[in-house]
Amino acid sequence: MCSALMLARLSASIFEILSIKINGVYLWCDSQIVLSWIHFPPKKGNQIVLNRVAQIKSLVPQAQWNSIAGTSNPADCASRAISPNTLLNYQFWWSGTPWLSSQEHFLPSFIETLQSSSET
Repeated sequence: MCSALMLARLSASIFEILSIKINGVYLWCDSQIVLSWIHFPPKKGNQIVLNRVAQIKSLVPQAQWNSIAGTSNPADCASRAISPNTLLNYQFWWSGTPWLSSQEHFLPSFIETLQSSSET
């Protein structure tokens, strides 16, 4: 949840610095629990979760949140033991997974899975 909030804050700061209207943005998270909270905010429960979800929604209301597998998440290497020299030349960190630069219709979809599981 903290990483998703950090991403929302970073994205909002970038939008403000760019001074352009952003109609839509794709944000990625490797926690399905966090994604379910963002897509279907709980009405009651842990106050920290409720507050974080509200902050995320207000910071980036135009964001479409998506799931990314841990193995495809370039941010994971930053939380592991990796030397600065290795990171400097680590292409996956700088470019991300190849499908990230693909057209929309090739992107993995998580929302349909969430919606179908919430209907059952």
